[in-house]
Amino acid sequence: MKNILFFITALFFSQLNAQVGIGTTSPDPSSVLDVNSNSQGVLLPRLTTIERNGISSPEISLLIYNTTTNQYQYNNGTMASPK
Repeated sequence: MKNILFFITALFFSQLNAQVGIGTTSPDPSSVLDVNSNSQGVLLPRLTTIERNGISSPEISLLIYNTTTNQYQYNNGTMASPK
């Protein structure tokens, strides 16, 4: 019984630090998400300024592409006062 409990506990805690790899079978251990491609890129959410302003309490460092201004934008303020 102790061995089974130890195994389940070890399995649970090993999943807490797991990395996700897209296009790779060995994601970098320092990353949470490792995307690897020689022919494709990453497509970020595309929002208008009105849609962006409709996000309540945007997280700091939230990144979007604003289709109204044709710019990448990110929140470098706070959740209450984004910049």
